[in-house]
Amino acid sequence: MTESRLSMDVAFSSLFRTAGFLFLFNMFYILLLLSKHMECIPDPPPEVSQL
Repeated sequence: MTESRLSMDVAFSSLFRTAGFLFLFNMFYILLLLSKHMECIPDPPPEVSQL
């Protein structure tokens, strides 16, 4: 009983670690793409500047 519970905890912790790493990587990638997109546009529209 406790062994299966422990293995489930380990699996969930590794799953959350992988999900967190992928989430951070995706956020970094999106920010990089946004910065490149902003460099291409010298004068962004007012909708973008409000965000």
